[in-house]
Amino acid sequence: MKCPHCGVSLENQATFCGFCGKRIDSRNETILVSSDPGVAHTGTGSSPHPDSFGRYRVLREVGRGAMGVVYLARDDKIGRNVAIKSLHIDDRLPSSDKKEIRERFEREARAAGVLSHANIVTVYDVGEEDGVPYIAMEYLEGATLTEIAAEGPLSIPQAASIIEQVLSALSYAHGHDVVHRDIKPDNVFLLPDGRVKVADFGIARLASSSTMTQVGQVMGTPGYMSPEQVKGEPVGPPSDIFSTGVLFYELLTGTAAFASTSATSIMYKIVHEEPRALHLINPGVPSNLEAVIAKATAKSPTMRYASAAEMKADIESGTSPAMPAQQVSHDGTVLRAAPVSQAMPVSAYTPAPAAAAPTAKKKTAVILGVASGAAVLAAVIVVVVVFLLGGGKVSLTITNPKGKSVTNPVTVRVDVKNPARVARLEISVDNHVEKVIESAPYEVQVETGSGNHTILVTAYGKNNATLASASSNVSVGGGGGGGGTTDYVADLPAKINQASAINDQITGYANRINSELDLGGSLSTGLMNELRDLFSRTTAMSQSVRNTQVPSEYQDIHTQFVQLCDYIQVRANALVRGSESYNSTGAYGNFKTEYNRGAAAKASFFSAWPGFLSTCRARGISI
Repeated sequence: MKCPHCGVSLENQATFCGFCGKRIDSRNETILVSSDPGVAHTGTGSSPHPDSFGRYRVLREVGRGAMGVVYLARDDKIGRNVAIKSLHIDDRLPSSDKKEIRERFEREARAAGVLSHANIVTVYDVGEEDGVPYIAMEYLEGATLTEIAAEGPLSIPQAASIIEQVLSALSYAHGHDVVHRDIKPDNVFLLPDGRVKVADFGIARLASSSTMTQVGQVMGTPGYMSPEQVKGEPVGPPSDIFSTGVLFYELLTGTAAFASTSATSIMYKIVHEEPRALHLINPGVPSNLEAVIAKATAKSPTMRYASAAEMKADIESGTSPAMPAQQVSHDGTVLRAAPVSQAMPVSAYTPAPAAAAPTAKKKTAVILGVASGAAVLAAVIVVVVVFLLGGGKVSLTITNPKGKSVTNPVTVRVDVKNPARVARLEISVDNHVEKVIESAPYEVQVETGSGNHTILVTAYGKNNATLASASSNVSVGGGGGGGGTTDYVADLPAKINQASAINDQITGYANRINSELDLGGSLSTGLMNELRDLFSRTTAMSQSVRNTQVPSEYQDIHTQFVQLCDYIQVRANALVRGSESYNSTGAYGNFKTEYNRGAAAKASFFSAWPGFLSTCRARGISI
């Protein structure tokens, strides 16, 4: 079984994913049969299934997940095939979780049930058979945008057509007081005739529901959430517009607008950073579409489009909206062969096949500019500008710390040659990864503790290949440990960075455990030793935070931080206890219990972490 959100392999009965922290449920069940033969289907296997759900006669099973099954069924009264999405709730779950799952299922039925639109999957009926809730909805053949866009960017006309239809669906939903809140490639289906269907209203919010969204509650899929979703604030139609802008960006570039190695980093980027300029990735995208996406993905909801219909109109007409103010940092420059003097509507574009994924072999772009002037004789000036877009060997130089004696925390500064080829830098202390840097400036603080340490910086390419490394031996005195300096505001950022780094390491170890379990047998001795060391460092960090002398005006921040560190400690402890249990018994019993305990702690951490960081910044703590 794989997590439907991040694709990591999981134990079949896992309740949470230990890598991305999301609950494993039936929300991503495909109710449209994919035409891709590589997509798994249960077909007409021997597994028994109910004869019927109400008046719907079950024909076969077409999809199965941890919390539900989707069937192809027949409504004999009107001679129509339907998809039956049934709900299965594990009796072992806490009653609060059971209630949440049932409410989400019912919410999906209510939200979709009030909508009747050509671009929204139609819900026909809701019922319960022998205590099993079910939804009857239209049964169609098609593929998700995840499958469609797997080979690279779509052509401009196709991407624009898809987004226009998504916006039509959202405009209708918003007009009926329904906010989807989870627009992403997996929830948008493309039918063979080119029509688009938006599905999965499992976390949609009805405007009439006062209890659906609580401040501080984070719901959605990292990578497509709006800044207000990340911060746990109430959301409205502008949140769906943001997610649609992110989806449009991905369809045109073949890359995610906000990508990173951890959900924490993705959420931070969504709130504080801009995506890389679209034309740097796909120079063929017209400037007016780039402006549309920029406005849709503005950080402030008030700076985005006022409605989905307004965004759709700009795409159809070729209008360039006013660009919102941005804080952008880019690492390249592209001059267009000819500036777009007048935006063209999408209908005027010449259809072309889907653009291939950018090739890594192209190392230079040559741009010729020709100008002519009149005098006695005409003069033609040809200017040739060559921009190096890649190529050349990557090298690293650690410019700080320069001396061998430093204080804790240690500021690590790296000079990178040919940074365009670098996807990320990993900063390790004594062979333990403490920080990951994904863009310039390549500078970060790391907690080392006192004593002699080796700092290693490793550069990785987009395919995770090692490009270069550099190391420095340092002797660290003072700082760290139980308290650092007496200035709480000055000391706290380093501790927060340390907590974030350890949390990311735990995620990496959870992934390694899954990989080793996939190979069968016991977890290796080396991995077990690393897990125990990780738990020791986590415990020391948590204890250091608790022992910090805190001014009374920052006691609330300290209390939140202690709770977050406790979540991290629970995660590390769960990894060790669960792994030790598996190695000693060879069974998943206690391993699953610990796995789910750690995953629940991770979910709590990610729910609270963005709000904690926002509070710190609002109180003058530089992070």
